[in-house]
Amino acid sequence: MKKVFKVFIILLVVTGTLFFSSTASAASGEIMLKKTTLDQTKGVSITTKVYIKTEEKKNVEYYSIKKVTGTVKLLDGRTYIKGIKLRIGQNGSYSGKPIATQTKYEDIKAKNFFSFTSYPVSTWKPVAKTGPWSIVGSSATVSLQRGTSKWSFNHINNLP
Repeated sequence: MKKVFKVFIILLVVTGTLFFSSTASAASGEIMLKKTTLDQTKGVSITTKVYIKTEEKKNVEYYSIKKVTGTVKLLDGRTYIKGIKLRIGQNGSYSGKPIATQTKYEDIKAKNFFSFTSYPVSTWKPVAKTGPWSIVGSSATVSLQRGTSKWSFNHINNLP
C-alpha cells in the first residue's frame, strides 16, 4: 500500500508540474541569463544575471531588461578591485521601426563591488526578438591591481 501511495504522489506531482508548465504562455514570461568570467590571472571572477521580460504584441515577441545583478569574488588575497564600469542596454526595433540606442552606464562604487543591481531607464521601449541589430544584455569592465601591476578584463552577458 505504501508503494502505491508513493507512486500516486509522484504521479500527482509530475502531472501538476506538466499541467502548470503547459498553461504558461510561451509569449509572456522571463528569461534569466547567467554568466561568469575570470580575469587572466584567475584571481577575480564576476558573475552577472540579466533578467529579461518577454512579451508578445501583435504576433511579435519583444524583450526588455528588468534588472541586472552581479557579484564579484576575490579568489586570491593579493588582488585589489579598482573599479567596475557597467553598461546595460537593449537595442533593436519596436513596431517595425529602429529605436534609438537604449544604454545606461554606471560606475559601481567601492562599497558595492561585491554585489550590485542595476535597473533600466523607465522610458526604454522593448525590442523585437528578431532583427539584425537586436541585442539585450550587459557588459562590465573590471579594473584590477596587484602591487604595481594594473589590468582590466571585460565580461559580456547578452542575449542576441
